[in-house]
Amino acid sequence: MYKVFFNDNTIFLADKIPKISEFRYDYISSFRDIHDLKPQVMRYLLSGKPGNLVIFHTDINHCMKTFRSCFKVILASGGLVKNKKGENLVMFRRGKWDLPKGKVDTNESSEETALREVEEECMIEGHEVEGYLITTYHIYFLEDVPVLKETMWFAMHYDGEKDPQSPGTEGIEKVIWLPYNQLDKISGNTFPTVIDVIHAGEGKKP
Repeated sequence: MYKVFFNDNTIFLADKIPKISEFRYDYISSFRDIHDLKPQVMRYLLSGKPGNLVIFHTDINHCMKTFRSCFKVILASGGLVKNKKGENLVMFRRGKWDLPKGKVDTNESSEETALREVEEECMIEGHEVEGYLITTYHIYFLEDVPVLKETMWFAMHYDGEKDPQSPGTEGIEKVIWLPYNQLDKISGNTFPTVIDVIHAGEGKKP
C-alpha cells in the first residue's frame, strides 16, 4: 500500500480494499487505465471536499505507475538525523516543524542530496547515512499544474559536538534536537509526512 498526502486528506493506493477500522477513508475508486483514472483523481483533488480516498487495483505496481502518470513528478530527498543521544534533528521553517530535505539536483544521487540538504539547512558536517528509511508522497498544485512530490528519506547519525543552527535562509528560524518521547511538542504543527518519517526512524509502522 502507498500513502499520498494532499492538504489534510490522504489517498491510499492498494491492491485490496482495506478495512475501514484500519484506515479511515470516505471514497473508493477503481480504474482500467490512465484515461479512466486521471479524471477521477482530478475531480477528487479539485472538489475541495474533505475525506480520504482509496484507489484500488489488483496490481499495486501498475496502480502506482498509473497514478504517478497523472502528475508532474518532482524527486526530492531528505535525512532523519540522530545524535549520540538518539534525538532527532528537526527545524522550524515557515511556521512549521520540518526535516531537512530538498530537490535532487542533476547528476546527484538521492543519498548525496540528503547529505547536502542536512549540511546546508542545519549547518552540521560529518553526518553519515546508515541506510534507506522510507519514501513519502504529497500532492500540491504549482500554477494549476498537479505535482506529485516523491521524497526519499535516509536514516543518518551524527557524532559531532557542534550544535546545529539555522543558516538564516529558506525561512529556517531554528534547528533543534528533539527526543522521540517529546514528539507531541511538534505533532500539532508539522506535516503528516514528518510524523511518518520520525516513526519509521523508531522502527514503527508509519
